[in-house]
Amino acid sequence: MKFGISAPNKAEVQLGMRNSGSDAMEVNVKIDVNDVIAADEHLIRNLPALRRRVQFCRFSIPFALAMFGIVMSKTRGLRLEGNFLIGFAVILLFFAPALMRWGRHRQIRSMFRYGSNRALFGEQKIIINKTEIARYNQYGHSAYYWPAVERIEVGSKHAFIFVSAVQAIVIPKRDFSSEHEFDLFVENARMYHREAG
Repeated sequence: MKFGISAPNKAEVQLGMRNSGSDAMEVNVKIDVNDVIAADEHLIRNLPALRRRVQFCRFSIPFALAMFGIVMSKTRGLRLEGNFLIGFAVILLFFAPALMRWGRHRQIRSMFRYGSNRALFGEQKIIINKTEIARYNQYGHSAYYWPAVERIEVGSKHAFIFVSAVQAIVIPKRDFSSEHEFDLFVENARMYHREAG
């Protein structure tokens, strides 16, 4: 383990986690669009307002199609077309979650195709200590004092350090050499956040 905190320079690329002093830890991560998608999925599963909106869309669109199909077959005499809409609504009810997820992922990927997004994607160094969480890459850095952090959540493959209701610093579990290192990093982040009040 190496000691001391220093901002990385352009040429520095080290993978793995190291302790950067008695109260600091750092990890080098590589962020890509799939990590942004994972954060989106985590938000939808864990924010009640987003979860309700997704559920509403899942049921309201098939319900509206089924009602329209019933109206078509009863009042217009378009039995075949009405039954088709009712059948389509039932199928959509079952496939809506996958279709909605595919649509969100496609939208996120298309948004990030514009520009290089160098400041967001690629190799980054995440450093946590008693006062802040800092993120460095070859194009710049950002830091947040722990009181600015709203919450710290863990998914199956990532940790999310939320600096607003919907914006998080994403830390992939894959960039740690072991599950224990990942757990230790998250545990220390939570401790620093708790102590900062």
